[in-house]
Amino acid sequence: YITIQHDDGEFSHYGHLRTRTFRVRNGERVEQGQALALAGNSGYSFGTHLHVQVTRSQAISSPSIPFRFEEVPA
Repeated sequence: YITIQHDDGEFSHYGHLRTRTFRVRNGERVEQGQALALAGNSGYSFGTHLHVQVTRSQAISSPSIPFRFEEVPA
């Protein structure tokens, strides 16, 4: 999984990414719309998909808070 720390102190977590496809590194600043990795089916999952959650804590096990996706031009 990849965790991104946002400027407002929240964290977004992206899970079940395909192994060896990460396009970002630890500590790298990313921009909205930037590709992070390819979706996969890592862990105990069936089929390609992506889990996304936003938390107020860095721990991926923290409860997600409500969020909305924003359309980003390709």
